[in-house]
Amino acid sequence: MPAVSLYRKWRPQTFADFIGQEHITTTLQNAIRANRIAHAYLFTGPRGTGKTTAARIFAKAISCTFEDEDARPCNRCEVCVSVNEGRNLDLIEIDAASNNSVDNIRELRERVGFSPNLSRYKVYIVDEVHMLSMSAFNALLKTLEEPPAHAIFVLATTEVDKLPATVLSRCQRFDFRYYPFRQIRDHLAMIAKAEGAQIEEGALDLFARQAGGSMRDGVSLLDQMIAYGDGTVTLKQAQTILGSVAARAVGLLTNHIVARDVSAGLNLINQAIAEGADPRQFLRETLEYLRGLLLLRGSPDGGLVNMPAETIAEMKQQSAALPTHELLAVIRAFSQAANQLRNAPQPQLPIEMAFVESALRGQGIGDWEQGTGSAPQSAPTTAAANVGQAAPTPAIRLQREGRTSRPHPNPPPQAGEGVTTSTPAVQLHPERGAGSPPLQTGEGTQGQMVEAKSGVGDERLGAIQERWAEVLAAVKQQNRSLEAVLKDGRIVALDKETVVVGLPYEFHKTKLEETKNKQLLEDVLAQLLGQPLRVRAQIAKAERKPVNLRPKDKKQRAMEDPLIKEVVTRYDGHIADVEEGPVDEA
Repeated sequence: MPAVSLYRKWRPQTFADFIGQEHITTTLQNAIRANRIAHAYLFTGPRGTGKTTAARIFAKAISCTFEDEDARPCNRCEVCVSVNEGRNLDLIEIDAASNNSVDNIRELRERVGFSPNLSRYKVYIVDEVHMLSMSAFNALLKTLEEPPAHAIFVLATTEVDKLPATVLSRCQRFDFRYYPFRQIRDHLAMIAKAEGAQIEEGALDLFARQAGGSMRDGVSLLDQMIAYGDGTVTLKQAQTILGSVAARAVGLLTNHIVARDVSAGLNLINQAIAEGADPRQFLRETLEYLRGLLLLRGSPDGGLVNMPAETIAEMKQQSAALPTHELLAVIRAFSQAANQLRNAPQPQLPIEMAFVESALRGQGIGDWEQGTGSAPQSAPTTAAANVGQAAPTPAIRLQREGRTSRPHPNPPPQAGEGVTTSTPAVQLHPERGAGSPPLQTGEGTQGQMVEAKSGVGDERLGAIQERWAEVLAAVKQQNRSLEAVLKDGRIVALDKETVVVGLPYEFHKTKLEETKNKQLLEDVLAQLLGQPLRVRAQIAKAERKPVNLRPKDKKQRAMEDPLIKEVVTRYDGHIADVEEGPVDEA
């Protein structure tokens, strides 16, 4: 007699055996006792959570002939035995994935009218019902609404959102849930003991994590490993077969992220891949580990983390060493790597890139570029770090559009210099000395030029401006319309932790200030730069090339400058000439 797979051998046969979905089994049992059986049910939930198994148990229970209603199904009467052996003609299981046409549903409707052969009810289990075509759904509606008294439909699906509302409204819906990690692990341990297999505790933990909430997947993994290990399974064997990496390796990788040790982390990744670790599995386990660090923020006792106690103790130390915004940036980097892995020319490349980005976390690559192997520690970049070293404010020479403002070494002109009392002439480029207050720039209106507020040598502002193209590319992947708006903009200032984005028109500014767009740009900046930054939009018309104007037009435009207008008014003067040549190099 051929061997039976463990998930079929240990498939629950009664409601009492069916663990983990008590909210469903209790309701069905109460409905059977009260004889309140509906004509159509919808079982929905992830794969491997017991939808079809529950439907088979329900089909046995409603037709079981055992006297004690609380003990149904009994698995001893003819109805129960025939269902268990797969020869009951009144239980019809249909795979909608391969029987999804109108003709298949018409055939089903013709057979529904026939009375049951042995059982009290004729039960139709339609698996993967979301695969039916829309025409097939329409053909099924009338039968679902008014089926014969002896017919019961159980529709099972993993994608309930694909079902028409007209079908949903005709069914009683039951949602199956993922199984908790502990429940899967305990169930696997029970099966292993009953099968006489010796399974290491670490291997059981690995199987339960790999199951991902699916009991069937967990039992299938156990079956595979028992066959491989000939009754004895070690953690090392399990990791080899599953292409997994040791939990310690993922922990070490996280330590390297915390310590910013780029070289050690890259060596660890390549060593794991060389030893047979599956890159996708490696990435999944790394993300699960990082998720555990995040969960420890809300559950310090580790109740939400599916890891051994000694691993949780180490994770607590790592979680404390990473600020929340840095941890989120690391998780985003590895999540992005998971999306890139499918099309990567080298499978480990997205993992390596995510690790390097996480280890640097927005800091300059400095020493690592020079081959020392680790990124520089973060240095203070705010003005508070330079107390007592304040540089004099650079003087700015006033001029017309198209000419660059630059520091000027000469002192400011004294009152009366270059100005006559009779017909004073005002030059277009009076100068401000080192002691003069800096020119202030406001929010600006449409058409005004907004200058960056950052000081000379502000490396952070320069770094953001250099990566603006990367920012646009990342935004484009999530919101093309926002990327089109930002293409006309530029970074004009960095005020503490606020990035000022200059945009040419009011429409662009309004668009960026929408909550979802602003949040998206802030998330992208945090992901690329490794630090949280707020975004503020303002009008800043792009620099234009100088335009040749008539002398009269030049003077009129010069008078539009508030500072020049103030000087002319105060000294009762007029503009004698407007210089258009380049500023002399100082």
